[in-house]
Amino acid sequence: MSEDILPGYVRVSDILKPYSKLDGIPISFLEKAADRGTRVHEYCTEYSQNVFLSDIDEDCLPYVNSFIKWFDEKKIKLLYIGDRMYHHGMKVTGEYDLIVDLGDGKNTLLDLKTSAKESKSWSLQLAAYKFLVEHNFKMNIERRCVLMLPKTGSCAKLIEYQDHLTDQSLFISAVYLYHHFN
Repeated sequence: MSEDILPGYVRVSDILKPYSKLDGIPISFLEKAADRGTRVHEYCTEYSQNVFLSDIDEDCLPYVNSFIKWFDEKKIKLLYIGDRMYHHGMKVTGEYDLIVDLGDGKNTLLDLKTSAKESKSWSLQLAAYKFLVEHNFKMNIERRCVLMLPKTGSCAKLIEYQDHLTDQSLFISAVYLYHHFN
C-alpha cells in the first residue's frame, strides 16, 4: 500500500475519521493496530496472488490463518489487487484492498478488516472505493464487502453493503463537509 499522496488530496480514511468513533482510544493502541492491520493486509494480498507465505509475524498469524481458510474454502478468484486512485474534481484519494469474484461472476470490492467490531463508516468507505474504481478504471463494481478477520483465527465474517446509492451520497456529502471545514 502506497503512502505517496498527491499534494492537495485528502484520503478517504481522513474524510471518514470523524465518523469512525475512535475518539478516546489511546493513539499508541491505534498506531499498533494500524501497523498490524497493514501487515495482515500485505500477507493476505500475497497469499491471494499464490505467493508462499513464510515467517508470518506472530501477532498477524491468526488473522492471516482466518483469511487463508476463507479464501481457500470459498475458492475466491482474485481479479485485482489494491491500487491508489484519485478523483481530481473532488481532490479525494483512496486505495482499495482487493477486487475478487466470490464465485458468482460479479466484480466484488473486498476490504479486509482486523477490527473486532463493525463500524458504520465501513459502508461509506466501500462506497468511496466503488466510486473511485468506477471513475478511474471504468469498471462496474457489483458488490461491496468487508471481510472481518478475527484475532482468534476462527471463521472470517463477510459483510455485504447493498445500499449503493445512499452510501455513495453520504460519502460525497462527507467530502463536501470535509472540504468546507478544512
